Amino acid sequence: MLAAAPDRIARAVDRGRTVVLRNHVPVEAQSRFDRGLLAPGTILSYATLRLKPAAGIETFLADQRNPSSPDYHRWLTPGQFGDRFGLSPNDLDKLAAWLRSEGLQVNDVAQGRLWITFSGTAASVAGAFHTEIRRYQVNGEAHFSNATEPAIPAAFEEVVSGVDGLNDFDMRPMYQTEKQPRGPFSPEFTSGASRYLAPEDVATIYNIAPLYAMGLDGSGQKVAVIGRSDIDIQDIRIFRKSFNLPDNDPQMLLFGTNPGVTSSSVESDLDIEWAGAVAPNATIVYVYASSVTTAAQYAVDQNAAPVITFSYGSCEPYNNASFQGVAQQANAQGITWLSASGDWGAAICDVTSPTPQASKGPAGTFPATIPEITAVGGTEFDDGDGNRFWAPVNTANGGSALSYVPERAWNDSTLRNDLSATGGGPSVLFAKPGWQSGPGVPNDDARDTPDIAFPASPQRYAYIVYANGDQLHIGGTSVASPVFAGVLALLNQALAKTTQAQPGLGNINPALYRLAQTSPEIFHDVVVGDNRVPCSQSSPACTGAGMGYSAGAGYDLATGLGSLDVYRFVTGWKTGTASTTTLAIQPGTVNVADTVHLMATVAGRGGTPTGSVTFLANDASVGSALLSSTGTAVLNVSAVTLAAGNGTVSALYAGDSVFEGSSGSATIQLATTGTGSMVVPFITPNPVPQSGSVWPYVVGLTEKAGVATTLTGFTVDGFSQNLSFWTSTNIPANGTVRASLAGNSLTVPVDRLFAFTGRDADGRTWRQEMTVPFVAGNRPSLAPSIVLSGAPSTVLRNPHADACQWSQQITVQETAGFQVQLASFIAGSTSLSSQIQQLFGTTRLAPYGILQATVCSDNLTPPVSRLYQLGGTSELGTPVFATLSVSFTAEASAAPALAVSPAAVTFSGDGTASLNLRFDGGDADWTAVVLPANRTTSWLTISPRSGTGAAEVTIQASAAALANGVYRALISIQAPNALPQALLVPVVLVVGGSQEMTVSAVRNNASGAAAIAPGMQAVVYGSQLAASSQSFRRPPLPFALAGVSATVNGVSAPLYAVSPGQINLQIPYETGIGPAVLAINNNGKVAFSTLQVGVAAPGIDGLVIDNTTGQRGQARAGDALTLFFTGAGDLTPSLATGAAPPTGTPTRNLPRPRLPVSITIGGVPATITSVGNPSGMVGLMQLNCTVPAAVTPGAQPVVVTVGDAASDPVNITILASDS
Repeated sequence: MLAAAPDRIARAVDRGRTVVLRNHVPVEAQSRFDRGLLAPGTILSYATLRLKPAAGIETFLADQRNPSSPDYHRWLTPGQFGDRFGLSPNDLDKLAAWLRSEGLQVNDVAQGRLWITFSGTAASVAGAFHTEIRRYQVNGEAHFSNATEPAIPAAFEEVVSGVDGLNDFDMRPMYQTEKQPRGPFSPEFTSGASRYLAPEDVATIYNIAPLYAMGLDGSGQKVAVIGRSDIDIQDIRIFRKSFNLPDNDPQMLLFGTNPGVTSSSVESDLDIEWAGAVAPNATIVYVYASSVTTAAQYAVDQNAAPVITFSYGSCEPYNNASFQGVAQQANAQGITWLSASGDWGAAICDVTSPTPQASKGPAGTFPATIPEITAVGGTEFDDGDGNRFWAPVNTANGGSALSYVPERAWNDSTLRNDLSATGGGPSVLFAKPGWQSGPGVPNDDARDTPDIAFPASPQRYAYIVYANGDQLHIGGTSVASPVFAGVLALLNQALAKTTQAQPGLGNINPALYRLAQTSPEIFHDVVVGDNRVPCSQSSPACTGAGMGYSAGAGYDLATGLGSLDVYRFVTGWKTGTASTTTLAIQPGTVNVADTVHLMATVAGRGGTPTGSVTFLANDASVGSALLSSTGTAVLNVSAVTLAAGNGTVSALYAGDSVFEGSSGSATIQLATTGTGSMVVPFITPNPVPQSGSVWPYVVGLTEKAGVATTLTGFTVDGFSQNLSFWTSTNIPANGTVRASLAGNSLTVPVDRLFAFTGRDADGRTWRQEMTVPFVAGNRPSLAPSIVLSGAPSTVLRNPHADACQWSQQITVQETAGFQVQLASFIAGSTSLSSQIQQLFGTTRLAPYGILQATVCSDNLTPPVSRLYQLGGTSELGTPVFATLSVSFTAEASAAPALAVSPAAVTFSGDGTASLNLRFDGGDADWTAVVLPANRTTSWLTISPRSGTGAAEVTIQASAAALANGVYRALISIQAPNALPQALLVPVVLVVGGSQEMTVSAVRNNASGAAAIAPGMQAVVYGSQLAASSQSFRRPPLPFALAGVSATVNGVSAPLYAVSPGQINLQIPYETGIGPAVLAINNNGKVAFSTLQVGVAAPGIDGLVIDNTTGQRGQARAGDALTLFFTGAGDLTPSLATGAAPPTGTPTRNLPRPRLPVSITIGGVPATITSVGNPSGMVGLMQLNCTVPAAVTPGAQPVVVTVGDAASDPVNITILASDS
C-alpha cells in the first residue's frame, strides 16, 4: 500500500523572502540580441512550475528492478505516483493560490503532482518571478526570455525545483542533413555510389528481419515521439508507401497551444517515420507542444506509451537537474525513455562558436545524461568500397544491404568542416550510477554517455526521410534514438507474449550493462573511430587528435556498449538473479556528534554479489563502499549527516553482471534528554560545489525533540553571520528553519566549520557544529572572463625616452575559452576606444588568447594614479570587463639599468635554461611572471620569481601531456625602480620538431611582400610541409587538410591549400601586433618560423579589372576599376577567422577594414565607391574606385593604403582619353 504524500510547505508566503532558481537564463538571451521589454500584455502560455519528488524515489526505482521485491515491475499509474511521490493536495493548493495571487491562470495540475502549468501576461509572470521578460532577435527569429534568474518565495524552496516557459528558447534538434550529395536520390536508394538507408537495410544489418518472420512487428505496442511542431500527415504516408510499410498513421496528442508547423517538423517527421519503420505495426503516439520539455512531461503524465524517444538536447552545464524528476516518474510508470546523445561529440557547448573548434572542454548533452534516460549515440559504416555488403540492385522494398556492416564511431567533423560527431562524454550534473560498470567504463565518478549506438552519419550513409513534401537524407543521433525505440517496441511485444503481464521495462540501462557482460554476442562492440573534433590549442582536454574520446573494447564514450544484433537482443533478454540488501546501523541510538557505522549485507542465490553499495539519507548520497568477499559494505559517517530528515537511511545496491540491484533501509534514532530541544543542522548540497564564481548552499536547522527553541548565534569559520538571512530565528517544535547562502572567494578544497547556538524557553542553551567540505564544481563555469595586467604596475618617468616618457605595456588575456570582441578602452578620463586596433593590433581576443599594447601617457603631474578599463562582448553576447590601476611617479634620482640575457629562449621538448638579470648602476627589487597566466602556459615554470639585484632565473619547460605543436609564452621581468622597468622574454617550446621539415619564408599571398597582418592571406614556403596536395572546397576554411594544421601564437590558422613545398593559410584575425610564432604541423612533424605582425599590411593582387571596358591591366580616366587586396587587418562588422560573408550579402553590409582605406593611381588619389570582403571569399578585400582625371597616361603605380600601411605598387597602363 502506497503511503499518502505528506505536506511539505510549512511556512506562509512572504513576498519579501525569495530564493533564486539558478541556471534558468538561456544562453541565447544575450545583450547583443536584446530588443527591449516584451509588451506587458503579451500572454505567456503553458509555463511550468516544476516540483520536487518526495524522498524515497531512488530506492523505489531500485525495488522495481529487483525480482525479489514485492514492487518488482509493479509500475505505477500517474495517480499512484502522485500519491506516493508528488506533492500533497494541500501543498498544490498553496502553490496554485500563490500563482493566482500573482495574476496568473492555473491551467493544469499533473496527475503525478510534479508540475503545474500556468499562463499569464508578461508583466504578471515577470512580477511573480522577480525578473524581466524581454524580446530577443536571434538568427533572424524573434524570441522572448527572462533576462535574469527567476526567484520564488522562500516558503516554496523545498518543493519547487524549477520553472519552464519563461522563454521560448528550446533545445536543439539532433539531426544533420547531408552535405554535398554524392549522386541521384532515387530509385537506387542504396546501390551504386550513393547509398541511403531504407527500413529494409536497417532490418538486414541489425538482424531484425527474423523477428518479423516470428510475427514480432510492434503490434499492440506504443512508442511516444516528442515534438514541438504540427506535421503534415502526408509526409508519413509517403514514407511508408515508398517502402511498402503498412498504413499506420500516428496518433496526435497536443498539449497546450498548437505551435503550428515549424522548422522542427523535419525532426518530428523523421522520428515518427523511423520509429515506425523498425516497428511497422506499433502505434506511434506523437506528443507535441510549443516546448519539447512540456510535451515530454505531458507524455509521461498521460502514460502515453511504454517507450519515449526524445531527439533534442543542449549543453548540459547550462541546464539544471530538476528535469530528472520527470524521467524518474517515467521509470516508475514502466516507461523506457531514450534520448539522442548529441551530434557534436563532447563539444555541444561550442556549437555556437564563431569557428568550428572546441575551446570550452568536454560536456554531455542534456537530457541524455540523466541516469533514468538511455542515451543513444551514433555510428557510421566502415565498409571500404562497400561491394561486399551491398547488392547492386535494390529489392522491391528499397533495400540492398546483404548482412551486418562493420561500424565505427560516427565522426564527420573533418568531412563537413564542423563539429559533427556522435555525442558522448561525462556528465557534470549526475554522478555515476552504480549500474554503470563493466569493461571500459571510466572511473570518473560521472554518469557517462552514450549507452548504446545506431547509425547516425548523414554522409555514410544517411537515412531517407520525407518531410515538407520532399525526400531528405538525414543523419544524427536523433535518428538513432527512434530506431532503438522501434527495437524496444519489438522487445515489449515479445515479452508480452511470454513472461511479462504488465507492459513496460522502465529504466533498461542496468539490464544493458549486465547483458554486455553476460551476453556480449548481443552487441556489436564498436572499437574503431572516435568523436574527437577540432579544438583550440591548450583548451581543456584538447590533444593532437582533437577533443573527445576514442572507441575501444567494451564500453567507450563514443559509442557506449556498441550497436545491437536485435534478434539476439530480443530473444536473449533476461533479468538477473534476485538479490536482497539489508542495512544495519550501529549504534541504533546516537547523539548528533557521534560516528555511525553503516553495514549493508547483500545476498543472492548461487553466489556472492559484487560491486558497490551507495548509502542514502533523504535521497542524497552520503557515501559508497565496495562489497567485500562476504557481501558486506561498510561506511562510517557522522550522525549529523543522517539525522536531519526523517532518520531513514537506505543502502542501494546497483547489481552486477549476475545479480539485479536491491535496496534496504533502517532508521537512526536520536538520543534526547526528554526535557530540552534537540536541534540537528544540515547543509545541502554536501559537499558544496562551486557554481560560477560562488558556492551556493542552503543551511538549515531541524528540531527533533518536540520542543520549540530559538537560534541566537550562527558562525562560519568563527565569523558571526547575520541572523536575518534565516527564514526565522524561532525554530518550531519538530520544525525547520533555513537560510540560502553562498560562499565567495574561497580557495578549495576547504573544510568550513558551521556553528549554531540557541536557547530554549526555559533558559537551556545548546550548541551544534558541522564541518562541510567546499570543493571545485564539476560544472564548468562557462562564464567569459578577461584579465588586464600592466608592466610595470608603477611607472617611473624615463627622461631618456624621446617618444614617450611614461610608457607601459598593457596585457589582456581571456581565461575561460570564449571569443571576445574588444569595444571600449578608457585610460583615466580619456577614451582610447577608437585606438584599440592600433594599440593591440586587432579587436579580437581568442579563447585563452593574449594581446598586448604599449600605452603612452603624457601631460602627467606625478604622483598620480590612472584606472584603465577594457571592455568587450563575448561570443555569447555577454559583456566582459577588466580594470587595472596604475601609479605614475617622477623619475628616480639614479635608477639602475636593467638588462636580461638571453633575449629569447627556445626549447625542443623538455628542457631547462637560465635568464641572467643584470643591473648597472645599483641594485633593484625585481619580480618575474609568466604570461599569459592561464592554462596555455602550464608547461612553463620559473624560479625564483622575485629577488634583489643580479640573479639567475631558472626556466623549465615540460612537454608532458602536450600535443605536438609550438607553444609560446612570455616572461615579464619587472623592476619598478630600474630603467627600463620591465622587459619581456619570449619563450617557445617546440614539441615534435622535425629536422627534415622547414619553413623558409612567409609572405603576403597577393603581393609576395614580407609584411604580415591579421586576417591576411599568407603563403608559407618550405620543405616537407605536407605529405600530399589538397585544397579547400568552399568556405569556411578548414583548420586541417591532409593532416596538416597551423597556428599563429597558438591560435589555429585556417588553410586554403597544402602541398609539400607550400601552404596557403589565413593569419587569424585574433593575432596581435608584434613578434609572433607561426607553426606548421604535418601529421605530427612540426616546424616553425617567427613573424612580425603589423596592424595592416595591404598587398594587391596583380589583377586589376576595368569594369567599364572589361579589360585587365589598363584603363582610362573616369573608368571604374576593381582590384583585390589582402592584409587589411581587422574588419567591421567582424568576420570569423576562416569565414566568408554569405552569398547575397548586399555590398553595403560587407565586412570592411576598420582602418581608413585610400588608393592612389599614379600618385593621384582615386575615389573609392566601395570596399569590402566579397561573398564567398576569405581574407580578401574587393575595392571599387574611379580612375581620376588627373592621372597621366602611361604605366602608373596603384597603391592601396590601410591606416598608415601602404601596399607595394602594382602597375596599370593608363590609356589616353578618346577625346
